[in-house]
Amino acid sequence: MSQLWGTGTAVCGNGTQRLEEEVKAKFPNYTCKRMDSDTMRGVGSHAKVLNAFAAGEVDILLGTQMIAKGLDFPNVTLVGVIDADTMLHQPDLFASERTFQLIAQVAGRTGRGMQGGRVFVQTTSPAEPAIVKAAEHDFLGFARLELGHRKEMLAPPFSHYARVILRGPHEEHVEKFARQIAEILHDAAEERKLSVQILGPAPAPIIRLKKYFRYHFQLAAVNVEEILQLWREVDPKLPREKGIEYIIDVDPVNMR
Repeated sequence: MSQLWGTGTAVCGNGTQRLEEEVKAKFPNYTCKRMDSDTMRGVGSHAKVLNAFAAGEVDILLGTQMIAKGLDFPNVTLVGVIDADTMLHQPDLFASERTFQLIAQVAGRTGRGMQGGRVFVQTTSPAEPAIVKAAEHDFLGFARLELGHRKEMLAPPFSHYARVILRGPHEEHVEKFARQIAEILHDAAEERKLSVQILGPAPAPIIRLKKYFRYHFQLAAVNVEEILQLWREVDPKLPREKGIEYIIDVDPVNMR
């Protein structure tokens, strides 16, 4: 998701460099600056660009999600959100919630001055509730819909998850070990008559970080104490595999 602001104009996500090229080609008479992990590496680089934008020395500011939050520029009159549904297609329980939050936050950057403002949202899913409700500034409506879906699926806050993440230098070893650990937990839950479901394992959405391959699975239960009980009893007895590390994240907020 990319964001474009202008004073004019903010944009949030993928391909900010390409977006910058297109903006500069279409608006050659306006000063454009890009804020992302590639351009903001120097000490004080964020402040320098934001101060220039606030002073009117930069007409168009574009970048990733880093420009969506906590900024107040009364002279911003136009905001564009490019690929607004990027996060909706991620395997993440909170994808809709994050999409709603980001669009609402970005939209809140415009129209704070006397001139008012407009927001353009680019999406391939215009009927998606997260996008519709964000465009309508309807938090309560979105919350009712989202909570309804989660209740049907017995997803948080109507149940609890614990995510077990394993990583190691060899993918086939990590996958095999993940299946072994998941099976042990599944058998232990049945033996103790605990209502804990084991979901997975599967490759993590970001399967490789640096030199490590990552697999994960989830423990799900209405009562978090059952998850904790199962883990406390089984963890000391779990096998250890050289070179493979694992952690457990209870009620995770990040599924990547």
